[in-house]
Amino acid sequence: MIVEISKHEFTLLYTKAKEKYNNCINDEDNAFLEEEVSVPLKTIELKESSIKVVFSLEDTERYLLEITITLWDRSNQLIGKYEYIQDDEGNGVDDSLVFY
Repeated sequence: MIVEISKHEFTLLYTKAKEKYNNCINDEDNAFLEEEVSVPLKTIELKESSIKVVFSLEDTERYLLEITITLWDRSNQLIGKYEYIQDDEGNGVDDSLVFY
């Protein structure tokens, strides 16, 4: 199977991942995140990192996209990453936010 992703689609995937990151940090159930990192969450700079296509042996016609954004503080230190995972139909499957 060949998966073709245009530059425009890359931009849309990163935009969606950034929106999901912002939804995550602004969710009142995640208020504890402010305590997890030494800088205010709203000052973190997001940088596009990678998009991976992941196939499964059980169903080779379907795949997942793992969109990774790295998180940087104002002194340009890497402080974490956010990963948004969606299926081949564009449905959100999972996400992960990790601070180092």
